[in-house]
Amino acid sequence: MLQTRTINHSRRVLQFFEGVGLVVIALATIFAGYQETMLMVHNGRVTLADLLLMFLYLEILTMVGLYFESGKLPVRFPLYIALVALARYITVDVKEMDSIRLLGVSAAIVLIALGESVLAIGAAAGFSIDAGQVVAALLGIVTVAALWWAYFDVVAIVAERRLSEAPPGEQAPLARDAYSYLHFPLIAGIVLLALGLKETLAGTGETLDTVPAIALCCGPALYLAGQIAFRHRVLGSFSPHRALAAVALLALIPLALAADSLGALGAVAAVLAVLIGYEAVHFRDAVAGADRQRSPHPGSAPARCLGHHGPVAPERRFG
Repeated sequence: MLQTRTINHSRRVLQFFEGVGLVVIALATIFAGYQETMLMVHNGRVTLADLLLMFLYLEILTMVGLYFESGKLPVRFPLYIALVALARYITVDVKEMDSIRLLGVSAAIVLIALGESVLAIGAAAGFSIDAGQVVAALLGIVTVAALWWAYFDVVAIVAERRLSEAPPGEQAPLARDAYSYLHFPLIAGIVLLALGLKETLAGTGETLDTVPAIALCCGPALYLAGQIAFRHRVLGSFSPHRALAAVALLALIPLALAADSLGALGAVAAVLAVLIGYEAVHFRDAVAGADRQRSPHPGSAPARCLGHHGPVAPERRFG
């Protein structure tokens, strides 16, 4: 009995301090928003960085309100805040960033977005799951892992070297196009995929509605299209196998509209798995070389695929 009272008393004390901390966070956020508003009035103009910062403040207040209402802190909200913060960071400081920092921030945005997709799988599955939901969750993880591979394969290393070795006058527009504009379709594709995964997990064995079915197929296709555009802008080469995979994903839309959700997700995961399997085998030497050394010696096989002078040009090696 005494132990139970002690636990209850400790819980109330912790809840009190949590409430005080949340009130302090809310007041500090409101004050910061007031300061930013006064700064915009003083400057007489509103920039995109100002709007993103105000949006960050609103997200923090929303997160505090949800915690007061439910007593729980949604894990996904800090991820949303991190995405907006990184987007603002790129918007404000893109001209001062070096190539490594810009690549790291862009990669972090993609990683957070992919992580949110994984959380969407868990949120849709809930605590009581059946065999169909287990299979759908595994297929969803395979799909997300394939998108992760498509971004962080050896082409990303080649792009990093291409950006770092670009002349000063070419580096800024190349970084702006590749790691800002051309990352929008990647994020949009991940968001669409997350929508399709959520609806699939919520109703395995049932036919998807029109919007989730299209999102499930078009999301990865848009992601691959962004990757193709990214590669063309940075390396000047085209990826026919990724283009074929994107077309195959779009061709799955009628199947996703007619078949059950688990079959549609399985078809999407199969297309991406075949793509990644082909790249893993076809570019095995290039990937192994890039993993072993980020600054290879000129003349070696990895060096040639990473852009050093040699008989094999990078765009051909990764064609």
